[in-house]
This record gives sequence, structure tokens and C-alpha cells, in this order.
Amino acid sequence: MSSTADRTVAPPVGAPAAWEYPASQLLPLAGAGGVRLVDLPGQPVLALEIVVPMPWVEEPREMEGLSVILAATLDEGTQEHDAESLARAFERAGVGLELSSTELGLMVGLECTPSHLDDALGLAAELLGRPTFPTEAVQREVRGRLFDIAQERATPSVRAMREFATLLHGEDTREGRPGAGSAQTVSAITAADVRAHHARWVRPDGAGVVLAGDLSGLGAPGEAVARVQQHLIDPWAAAVAGEGAAAGPEETVVGAEAAERSGAVGAAVEAGAGEAEAAQAGGGAVCEGVRRRIEVDGVETVVVHRSGAAQTEVRLGWLGPTRREPGGFHPYAPLAVHVGASPTSLLDEVLREEKGWTYGMRAAFRPRHRVGEFLVAGSFTTADTAPAVRELLRLLRGVPDGLDARAAAAARDYTLLTAPMRYATAETLAHEAAVLTLDGVGPEFSARTLGSLGETSAAEMADQMRAAWQRWAGGRWVMVLVGDADVWGEALGA
Repeated sequence: MSSTADRTVAPPVGAPAAWEYPASQLLPLAGAGGVRLVDLPGQPVLALEIVVPMPWVEEPREMEGLSVILAATLDEGTQEHDAESLARAFERAGVGLELSSTELGLMVGLECTPSHLDDALGLAAELLGRPTFPTEAVQREVRGRLFDIAQERATPSVRAMREFATLLHGEDTREGRPGAGSAQTVSAITAADVRAHHARWVRPDGAGVVLAGDLSGLGAPGEAVARVQQHLIDPWAAAVAGEGAAAGPEETVVGAEAAERSGAVGAAVEAGAGEAEAAQAGGGAVCEGVRRRIEVDGVETVVVHRSGAAQTEVRLGWLGPTRREPGGFHPYAPLAVHVGASPTSLLDEVLREEKGWTYGMRAAFRPRHRVGEFLVAGSFTTADTAPAVRELLRLLRGVPDGLDARAAAAARDYTLLTAPMRYATAETLAHEAAVLTLDGVGPEFSARTLGSLGETSAAEMADQMRAAWQRWAGGRWVMVLVGDADVWGEALGA
């Protein structure tokens, strides 16, 4: 008979098991950028990521969002299969598929068992080399994207992020404009534009491949590389050298009416009209709130009024480091943990636990390709917005004062001890390796960052975190508040 556990006594906590970021091999491919193999014994499902450089900054300004439409319609049919039969082909082979467009390129994610790796590679080659981009499918995606844009403009959290990006980076930069495009740019996209964009960018030369999982059943590394070459790269290259994406019938631009209405709403708001007037300009549709620029305690701020909102969405930050930061990126992960990336962070300890003004505030350093960002995101109850915003600013300005060796060690250890959980699956590791490949640093970046943290003493960590904070926090701060400004606007100078 088993004894009952004594729950009045806490179980002993042992030392964490030794862990290192999984090693990988980068091997060459003929006519492509190479394949990275990540062997993870005991993970029977393989994760395959294919990345193709296709940066948003290279899109025509008048058709921004083109890459997102391309990714969304890539699986709408090939020269061998229509959309339905293509989906059945993936299902028969037991291959999972995920397509996305990021700031730097197209990402094709697949999952399969080792016995179906060749099937997955062949289907990916067909998808990348011989898509058809049917006119009807592209037009449907454009219409859907226009509906999404209208919904996003009416969603406070998304609106706050959009305003933050524009305020921080400026509307004249790609980082300051919506990655998936605006109503005006998306409505101009046709299937012919998508096919031309595909022909220009979706090519095997420069593409990278990541294969992660238990690779023991694939033979020697060279055998795995040969299969990627034979079933993915060679047929993809042959398709590019031949016809590529099939041409479709003549088409008309869709979404012009929706774009005109969206433009009318935006113009009314920018001119300072109220919600009712802006809605009338848009034919009665859901509209943006009134947008004002003010200064709050020296911070450049955009206020978007949402009458009756129960809470205020807050986005606050400044420019930050990229992954190529001189001296290394390793101080920034524990710095974010200390400020607002853990349940016991500075911001949550005061603003949530002590004051009760928020469900939680999160802080992060976001290392984009050309310039990074530091971002604090969350929401405050409407009635408490004014004192909460001022307390948030006070806490951030006092961050260096609280960075002693004990706090630095706690943030460093949290980052290191949660790493095995963050990188527990082949899919996660393959995706991160693919993202880092597009950014030109490779997964060695993560291994180097975690290794540097493990080698840094608490006192050194505190010094490095203070220096990292002061390097970026000493510049221009910007903030966006989306909520009921009638309640808190006067107290903040709005």
C-alpha cells in the first residue's frame, strides 16, 4: 500500500540538469544556401524549415503587403494539383505545412516522420517552384486582408502597436509602416503582381534549409543532404529554369472601393473629426478614434481616443539593439526579464501586485534586422491610467538603480533555467534556426548568447545590464495610449 505524501513539507529542489543549446551542422547544397542539420535523439517527428530571402523593404511602395499575400496563396494550387488535391496530397503523406512571410523572407515550415521526408521535400519543391496563384484565390485573399485591416484598426491592442511603430520609426521607413500593407497598397495587388514577385524572389539560390529531429534513421549527414538536394533543390531549380508560376487570365484590381472608404475614414480622423463624423465619412463603418499628439513627462505620446473603453492600451519604448550589437546581445535577455518579461518582474511587482492597475505589463528587446526596439506593452484600468502611466515612467527611469548583483543573478538564472523549456521541441529549434539564418547570424547566435550568460558572474552581469540599459534608454522615448481620453486625458495633458 502506497504512503500518502506529506504536503505540509515542500519537496526538495535539486540542482538543474546540465543543458547546452543543441549543436548543429551546416552543410553545402548545390545551387542553394546550405542545409543545417540539428540532431535531437528521441524526437521522432522531423521539423523542416525552408527560408527564402524576400524582404518587405524590397516590395514596391504602392503594393506593400505583396509578400504576405504571396505566402497566403502559395498553397492555392500548383501546375500538378489544384488547392483541394494539393491539400489531400499533404494529408496522405502525413505532412504538416505552415507558410508565413516575415520582415526578411518567406518561411515554409513542414513536419513529417522520417519515412515521409522525401514526400515532404517533393511537395515543398512543387509548392515553391510551380505554384499557379489562381486569380480568384488572390482576389479572395486581398478582400479578406482588407476586412482584416478594418478589424485591426478597430482593435485597440493592434492599433496601439501600429501607432507605436509609426511614431518610433517614422512613416517614411518600412519599419514604421504595416508589414502586411495598408488598405490602399493591398487593394492594388493582383495575381499577376504576385506571380512576378514569386519569379523574382522565390528561387533556390540563397535559400536555406533546416532539418531538426531524430536524424538517426536518415543515415550519415551526407545522405540527408543528398535527399534534400535530390527531392527539393534540384526539382525547384528545374522549375525556376522552366516556366515557374503559371500565368492566369486577365484580371481587375479588387478592393478599390474598400480602400477608398478606408482612406476617407483615415482622412477624417487625421483632420481631427470626431468618431461620428469619421464614421459618416466611411459610410457608417467602424472607424478609428481621434488621434492626438502630446507630451507626457517629456515622452512623445500619441493618444487615440476610444469612448467608453474599460482599459487603456499602452505601448512605450525606444530604439534598441540588433543581434549584431557590439559586445554581444547577452545582457539584453536578462535585462528584459528584470524589467518585465517574467512573473516576478519589476513592472508586475509594482503595477500589478502592489497597485492592482493592470493584469500584467510585458517588456522585451526586439532585435529587428536594421534597428531593434525596446517595448513595454500592456493595459491599465481606465480610471487609473494617469497615475499608472506616471508610475510606469518612474519605474523605467529608475531601472539602473535597482540593478544590483542579486537582481542581475536572478534575471540571468531565470533566462538560463527556462531555456530547456523554450527549446524543447524540434519545431521550435528549427524555426529559430530559420529566423536566425534569414537574419544572417545562424543558431550560433543563441548558443553564444546563452554561453556568455553562463560564464558571467553576478557582479559583472549587473554592470553589463546597467551599461546596456543606459546605452539605449538615454535616447528618445515614445508612447501610445489607446483608450477613453475623456477620463484621463486632462490629467496627462491631452
